[in-house]
Amino acid sequence: MTSVAEDLPQTEFWGYLSGVSHTLAASLEFERTLSAVSRMALPVPGSWCIVTLAPVGAGISLPSVDPSRDEYELHAEGSTDRGASSLAALIVSAGVMDAVTVITDAMLIVVADGDEATLAELRSLGIGTLILVPLEARGQVLGTMALIGSDAERPYGAKDVVLAKDVASQCALALATSRLFTDADEARAIAMQMNERLLVAAVLQQELAEEARDANLATSRFLATMSHEFRTPLNAIVGYTDLIGLGIAGAVSLQQRKFLDKINGSTLHMVALIDDILDMSKLQAEGVKIDRERFVARDAVKSAISFVAPQAEAARLSLTMVGASMEDQFYCGDEFRVRQIIANLLSNAVKFTAPGGSVHVECEMLRDIDASAIAFDPGPWLAIRVTDTGTGLDDSERDVVFKPFTQLDSGKTRIRGGTGLGLTISRELARRMGGDLTVTSVKGVGSCFTLWLPS
Repeated sequence: MTSVAEDLPQTEFWGYLSGVSHTLAASLEFERTLSAVSRMALPVPGSWCIVTLAPVGAGISLPSVDPSRDEYELHAEGSTDRGASSLAALIVSAGVMDAVTVITDAMLIVVADGDEATLAELRSLGIGTLILVPLEARGQVLGTMALIGSDAERPYGAKDVVLAKDVASQCALALATSRLFTDADEARAIAMQMNERLLVAAVLQQELAEEARDANLATSRFLATMSHEFRTPLNAIVGYTDLIGLGIAGAVSLQQRKFLDKINGSTLHMVALIDDILDMSKLQAEGVKIDRERFVARDAVKSAISFVAPQAEAARLSLTMVGASMEDQFYCGDEFRVRQIIANLLSNAVKFTAPGGSVHVECEMLRDIDASAIAFDPGPWLAIRVTDTGTGLDDSERDVVFKPFTQLDSGKTRIRGGTGLGLTISRELARRMGGDLTVTSVKGVGSCFTLWLPS
């Protein structure tokens, strides 16, 4: 007896291997490659081919060469065909990666395991010989390939095993490549889905940000409009109060003058509060124009001190400017806004310092900015310090003192007025001039607010 491979002419043998290579190189799709792998064994080396893949155990095979045996076609995993199960069991029962030259009836009886119907099917297939070889590529076993012959007169031999291993090697490499291609394709699909989701999320986030910005602008514009509307009648009240105080409408008694002073003071206080709200709304709406010019520090400091001096005198406080004359100390910024910030710091210091205390202003030229400040400019810096002997701040109060609408004496027992916007506005103005506003403080001892401006 001669084996299957030994019956092949040399040219047909090598032509068959060449055809295997061409067929496997024709596609990178996993299922198509798997089908091609099974077809490689037909019709030259075997009547059936069963490919079993690890680890899921998916298998596929093609029908036998004999059309009369089409009923025994093996399908993908999950097949309920008893003939397919019996063939697979027969292969496993061989137990070796080699050729079984003769399939005896005793083997079929063992495989059938007492099931007469299964035994009858196995006998009807006319299985005569088989080969089981591994599908191995890049050091990984992907599964097995089983070649089954129906002609016992032509059993598989050593040359058939060599041929089967050669075919299996090419098939395994093709399957490994196909799997990589499939995995890469799936990864690309997942990446595209993630990119689409990220794009949708980014668009949604941008839309939400634009809506929030529009809402903020609308609120700021509303506050600006209302502030102007309030300011007009309040200015009229101040004007008419001054005219009455001057006696334009007749003589004014001492008691009436006291009432007029209270009306005038309350009205001016209301105007100051509205100015804070107006400034804050303009800052949020990007409606504040900030100049960047070089000025002498002395002018802004003296102007702010003269503005706050009446409040300090009424509160029986010492308000002084200490240190150098400031003639050679300069800053780059907006003179009006710098004066506004210093006046606000002085006003706060006066409000939170008990009678008999002191408030003083000093300036210093420094090369480096304090570590607690945000540097928007390379320097050097002008540091304008407003120091008081007032109530001071604890750690928790220092963390929130610059937040909008923060009032440290909030509640029904409040004795100091204000909107809680002064420090917020002052720091924002300082930062827009390239500087910053910082604070150091000890509870019960006093505070020091420092305005940092590029020189």
